[in-house]
Amino acid sequence: MSDRLEDLERRLSQLEAELDELKRQLPASDDAFLPTDPALRGERRRQRREELRAARQSRREARRTRRLELRSRRARRRVRLRSTREFWGLPLWEIASGPDPELGERYGHAQAILAVGDRADGVIAIGGIARGGVTIGGLSFGVCSLGGIAGGLLAAIGGVALAPLVVGGVAVGGMAVGGVAVGVRAHGPTPVGMHVSYPAKREPTRRERAEKRAEHQD
Repeated sequence: MSDRLEDLERRLSQLEAELDELKRQLPASDDAFLPTDPALRGERRRQRREELRAARQSRREARRTRRLELRSRRARRRVRLRSTREFWGLPLWEIASGPDPELGERYGHAQAILAVGDRADGVIAIGGIARGGVTIGGLSFGVCSLGGIAGGLLAAIGGVALAPLVVGGVAVGGMAVGGVAVGVRAHGPTPVGMHVSYPAKREPTRRERAEKRAEHQD
C-alpha cells in the first residue's frame, strides 16, 4: 500500500512539474485564455472584436493620412525652367508646371518659342491648354492643332476638331474627315455637307466567301 502511495505521489509531482512547464511556455497574458463563464467569455470576445475594429480603423486612417501627404507633396511640386537666350523678345524655350505660391500662380504658364507647361503659349506649344502656331494639348488652338478639342486656322486633328482641313471623331470644317464629318466636303460613316463620300466597302476575303457559301448550303 505504501509503495502504491509513493508511486501516486511521484506521478502527481511529475504532473505538477509538467503543468508548471506548460505555464511557462504559454503566454503570460490573460488574453491567452478565455474564461469558463459564458457571460465573461462573450464579454472577452466582444472586447477582442472591438480591439480588432480599432486596430483596423487606425490602420485605415494611417493609410489615408499617407495618401493625403503624398497628394500634398505632388501638389507642391513645381517646375520653372527657362532659356536665357531670347528671340523676338521670347525665350527660346520654357517649361512651367505646377503651382507657384510665390508668384501667385495656380498653374504653370509657359511663354516661349517652344513652350511646355500646364498652359503653353508659343510658336510650338505643348500643354494642357496650348495656344500658338503648332499646338498639342488637351485644349489645343493654333494654326495647326492636335488635341482632345482642337481648333486650327489651317488644320486640326482631335476628338472634336474645327478647321479648314480637319480630321477627328467629330470633324467640322471645309474638308472634314471623321466619324461625324460636317463640311463643304465631308468624308466618313456619317458625312454632312455639300459633297459627301463614304468609306469604300471592303471586299470579303476568300475565307469569308467560303464561310458564307457553307452557311447557304447548310
